[in-house]
Amino acid sequence: MKVLFLGAAKHQTPIIQLAKEKNISTVSLDNRPENPGHLISDKSYTNISTTDISSVLNIAKQEQINGIIGFGSDIAAKTASKVSQSLELAGASEKTIDIFTNKYLFRNFLHQHQLQRSIFYHKFNYTELESSYSDLKNRMQKVVIKPIDSAGSKGVQVIELSKVAFKDFTSSFEFSQAKEVIIEEFVEKKGPQICGDGFIYKGKIEFICFGDGHFYEPRLSMAPYGETFPSSHPEQVLEKVKSKIEKILVKGGYTDGVFNFDVIIETNSEPFVIEIGPRSGGNYIPSAIKYFSSVDMINIALETALGIPPQLPLISKYSTKCIACYMVHSKDPLTYQGLSLDEKLQEKVIEINEYVSHGFKLMAFKDSSHVVANLILEFQTFEEMNSFFPNIYKMVKFKEQNAC
Repeated sequence: MKVLFLGAAKHQTPIIQLAKEKNISTVSLDNRPENPGHLISDKSYTNISTTDISSVLNIAKQEQINGIIGFGSDIAAKTASKVSQSLELAGASEKTIDIFTNKYLFRNFLHQHQLQRSIFYHKFNYTELESSYSDLKNRMQKVVIKPIDSAGSKGVQVIELSKVAFKDFTSSFEFSQAKEVIIEEFVEKKGPQICGDGFIYKGKIEFICFGDGHFYEPRLSMAPYGETFPSSHPEQVLEKVKSKIEKILVKGGYTDGVFNFDVIIETNSEPFVIEIGPRSGGNYIPSAIKYFSSVDMINIALETALGIPPQLPLISKYSTKCIACYMVHSKDPLTYQGLSLDEKLQEKVIEINEYVSHGFKLMAFKDSSHVVANLILEFQTFEEMNSFFPNIYKMVKFKEQNAC
């Protein structure tokens, strides 16, 4: 058996390592020679973009692979779909992947099939948005602007239109391969954003794990700085979320595979789906879920890519303890020279994963590319975790903080 992994970044190494432990031949591919996954793969290609479908397909044929996977990556999902369809391997169709990875197509899909209440949304290129900006300001007060095809919250902003000029938020276009953005009506939420991963098989969700996403104010960043498990939302609310996600996945043609999701609960207590990704979550969410539930979502993702049927039912043994992920970051630019953790925080750490090397020039936290490490933490009680987590930033110190 041989698997081609599209991406060898730090958060993608657990699935490569697992494949090796199962004596599966591993081939990694991306255009980042420094990525650590290349060091543990049996073979690597380090000069090809994961979005270069033609080149990836040629390598897949040459290597005679049995499966292809872009673990924790929306960017590689379309390539994986194209290759799997061409070689008759396990994987979702290109149409399905487009629905769940293109933010405009996803919003349009929900609207057309009446799967969610309608909100204002519109797609723009730079020229179209510039010419429509005055009308938009008259119509809307607060909006979310997103590149239609980016990931990791890159380029996502919440904008109060009356307070900014057009040029002040056009940086979102830089993060879109298509150079297009979607502008959506801002939706108010009640309680924390709900995040997590799940697994659907033959149109039925066989496992789903709900957590709370933790964010700063939108003006600082739209990326979560952490996730905590379990979610603080009531069970009946989470059941409504599960039902809605399942309905959307099935209607979109994604009936088999792992998925990641972000959902908010509106002030009327109804779930509002922000995104569903046809892949495992980033930020070491699958690892955190394994600590919390005993369900190995990394193994499920690997076996799904190889077309191996799951052993059902998936038995969850939820921990009496609580698990959290924290994305280590800085609010100011600095030169990274390592971390120093408060003693109380150190006691909670069960896994630490550094993303960058010493000397790395770090930017102030805006999106997932501005994270230097991931901590997986364990707490004795839900109350302890939720009293601890809001102050966690103050408990991580950088050994050297030179301005870039």
